[in-house]
Parts: sequence; structure tokens; C-alpha cells
Amino acid sequence: SDRTLGRIARNELKINSSESIKKVFTNEILWIKNNLGADYLDRILKRIEHQTNEVVIAVENIVK
Repeated sequence: SDRTLGRIARNELKINSSESIKKVFTNEILWIKNNLGADYLDRILKRIEHQTNEVVIAVENIVK
């Protein structure tokens, strides 16, 4: 979900990140795993596998 991605994205992780930033990032991943489950993504994908995506294109004609 957007909220889960937001939790991860708030902590920018780079190769040269400090140990404290790495620890914060790791804690977020552990929070997600502990609170939502290690199979979180698999459960979401299974729940939406029968849904179809639709694209709606709207055209507005303005006559003057």
C-alpha cells in the first residue's frame, strides 16, 4: 500500500548512509514484517489477482 511504501521511502538509504540511518531503515522493515507479516505482499497480490485494471479515457467537447 501507499502507506507501507511511505514508511520505507521516508528513510533514504544510500551506500554511504550512517549506521543510525541504516538502523532506522532496518527498524522500519522489521516493523512492517512484525505488524503486517512476512508474506504481506503475497497476501495482497493473492487478494487482487482476480481484479482487472481499467483505463478510462474521457473527451470533453466544448462547442462555442
